[in-house]
Amino acid sequence: MKIVKLAEVVKQLESGSRPKGGVSSETGTIPSLGAEHLSETGQIEFKNKKFVNEDFYKKLKNGKVIPNDILIVKDGATTGKVAIFSRSFPYKNVAINEHVFKISINEKIAYPLFIYCFLKSTYGKKQILNDFRGATVGGISRQLVDLVKIPIPPLDDQKRIA
Repeated sequence: MKIVKLAEVVKQLESGSRPKGGVSSETGTIPSLGAEHLSETGQIEFKNKKFVNEDFYKKLKNGKVIPNDILIVKDGATTGKVAIFSRSFPYKNVAINEHVFKISINEKIAYPLFIYCFLKSTYGKKQILNDFRGATVGGISRQLVDLVKIPIPPLDDQKRIA
């Protein structure tokens, strides 16, 4: 088993955005996920629904979420909270806001559920928070992918472990 930087298994790292004027339960039909939607158990809890409109979503260059993407709160009180976006989420098109990182995994190298489980672990979260900076409203940066180191067994073992 080798130990690699998270950057070596990440296909894409990005954050999202919100339209001017913000989002609410009545601003569109495409879910907009933020830190408040990532639960401590790693699930997406969409109780306080917020939406962007379809035009805004279509123009987004970053922040569109697909199944197996890993979401990490990047700033504020819950920095480092991790969730995995599941196919069972009841909406097809979904966006994240600027307080969340989306990590897409290169599935030829790593199994997304394995990476998620590692990042959600006490050890994984500690590594994520090694990138924490700032005082009042601190957060993590894109550099986290170079700081977090993950033990990577063969792909079949990752699937079995996850």
